[in-house]
Amino acid sequence: MRFGFIGLGDLGHAMAAMLPDPLCVYDVSAPAMEPFRNRAVLATSAGDVGRHADLIGLCVRNDQDVCDVISGPDGLIHHAASGTIVAIHSTVMPETVTAQAAIAAQHGIMVFDAAVSGSAQDALDKRQVCMVGGDEATISAALPLLEAFSRQIVHAGSLGQGMVLKFANNLTTYLQLAATVESYALVEAAGIDPALLTRVMTDNENLNRMMKLYQQYRAAHADEDGNSPFWIAQQALAGLAEKDLHHAIEAGARQGLTLRAAEAVRANIRQIITK
Repeated sequence: MRFGFIGLGDLGHAMAAMLPDPLCVYDVSAPAMEPFRNRAVLATSAGDVGRHADLIGLCVRNDQDVCDVISGPDGLIHHAASGTIVAIHSTVMPETVTAQAAIAAQHGIMVFDAAVSGSAQDALDKRQVCMVGGDEATISAALPLLEAFSRQIVHAGSLGQGMVLKFANNLTTYLQLAATVESYALVEAAGIDPALLTRVMTDNENLNRMMKLYQQYRAAHADEDGNSPFWIAQQALAGLAEKDLHHAIEAGARQGLTLRAAEAVRANIRQIITK
């Protein structure tokens, strides 16, 4: 089995690093491929990965990038062999998954969604949770890729359902994030030692591990100016939150749901986490 990976950002790099040989990688940024030079084929395009791999993971920025990689002018459908399997790890709309899967199927290529939850370090520690949508046979054939960086693989249902499960998980994460930041702001403004809130919410389990680590990290950088790496990262996090919450809100609307808490947090998340 030959592995491929497209999209070598922070998360994609870590996921690709866990894949067995033989491996082929591609990123639009040539420097992002350099760490793989001594162990992988460095493709010249996304489509070129299709010439060197039959099990490929995608971790690109957005829906349009996924479409370009799979069915664009130099996309995988023009170069990959029949029987190739493509896992979409990017957080995209379910309709993007189903549309690209339908196009790819005309070329004998199987596409499914494999959304992930966890950090780059979680991928390196093989602790990602992978939420998949698609048929059992395709997912089973893709397990060597998914198991390389995941501790749990959850089959949500048909194509696109893995993404909906990821949206719901992200919704909880960002609502918790907003609540955590504002809870600490409240006690600090009242002159209460924030360590006491940590103690209370740890004991009653309101504060999960990720939020506790985030708040500790945030407190350690609180005195830095707005141009520090930490606060620049918070701006990036706010942008990601806005995108992910938009996906959740749109998915809810397609089911006739109005996700009011999601709408409120999306409208205010940048101000909440960057102030």
